[in-house]
Amino acid sequence: MLERLLSKNTACKLIAIFLALILWFNAWDQKNPIIEEVYSVALEARGLPSTLVLAELPSSIQVKVEGRKSAINEINSRDFSAFLDLEDIREGRHEVKVEVEIPPGVHLVNLIPSKVWIRIDEQSSIQLPIRVEVAGRAAPGYKALDPVVEPGEVIIGGPKSLLNKVESALVQVNLKDNREDYVQTLPVILDGEGLEGKYSITVSPEVVKVFVPVVRDPDIYREVPIEVNLTGEPAPGCEVVEVSVKPEKINISGTRGTPDMIEYISTSPVDIEGLEEDLSTSVGLDAPESMGLEVTVDVLVKIEKIGVD
Repeated sequence: MLERLLSKNTACKLIAIFLALILWFNAWDQKNPIIEEVYSVALEARGLPSTLVLAELPSSIQVKVEGRKSAINEINSRDFSAFLDLEDIREGRHEVKVEVEIPPGVHLVNLIPSKVWIRIDEQSSIQLPIRVEVAGRAAPGYKALDPVVEPGEVIIGGPKSLLNKVESALVQVNLKDNREDYVQTLPVILDGEGLEGKYSITVSPEVVKVFVPVVRDPDIYREVPIEVNLTGEPAPGCEVVEVSVKPEKINISGTRGTPDMIEYISTSPVDIEGLEEDLSTSVGLDAPESMGLEVTVDVLVKIEKIGVD
């Protein structure tokens, strides 16, 4: 009787433990369910012979995996590797299976796409001079001389079929009313149809130093003296003995030929009517607005009494 009772209690305990485990698993499964996630993974090539190069390759693929929510939350696209095994590949166009390495804790569902088309070409190189495209202009009265590029040529490497499309190598210079020499390190840009986004093309060097001399334009720029425009007369018994101005000369510019017609620039009128002593003042210049001479100059007029040593 006692043995039968003990046996019955043991069975009840085992059933209770089993039910508890089921309840615990269900609760845990609800808090940490199995979910799916899609990652965008960069696609790379492995094992490609050095004499060959990829002319076409998709930049990435989609990798769908499943796993517990806690595991999915711990990974990102950098934890995956997607690659093509190209060890025995030859020139031409091929459809190749995508291989993928996934982190632990998840299972692969599928790849989108699972195969990709690629084109393998012969590795080649060409050497081209660097052309400079200049946009904008130097400041009025200045001009930009021919640009100098250092180095003057680049070596371009990549698939032979793509290199045949390269028309030129260039740098783009943007002048914005420069009064001084333009000196910049600029990236080399390849000009040609269908070259955008072709990672298999290399440019060496990738950047070059560009020097554009900016100088005064002698045809529309020159230096002329400043003359003081005195009006009126000093007081009786006084006379003007010296007139000076600082600066004594000013740079002027205009349309071609115009500066050559101007021999000097006058100040605004300086009134000395009835003066008995020296006058020190600042005045503007009497010049057309188109010349942009919105400056002031310092004028000194020395006055002495006549017959006084």
